[in-house]
Amino acid sequence: MGESTQQLEMMKVMAEYSRLEEIFRCEKSEDIERWQRYKLTGYAVPHEAVDAWLGSWG
Repeated sequence: MGESTQQLEMMKVMAEYSRLEEIFRCEKSEDIERWQRYKLTGYAVPHEAVDAWLGSWG
């Protein structure tokens, strides 16, 4: 494998890593916001509602 091919592969790997890290960062931020909202309100979807919703999937 030539040096330019190795560099291209490394750039692809780094771009994919950056893309996945950005997704992770966004999801973590959303999770933190949800947790803060729960701590303020105490609101959560009841188990029965989730169970019924999942049961409707077929």
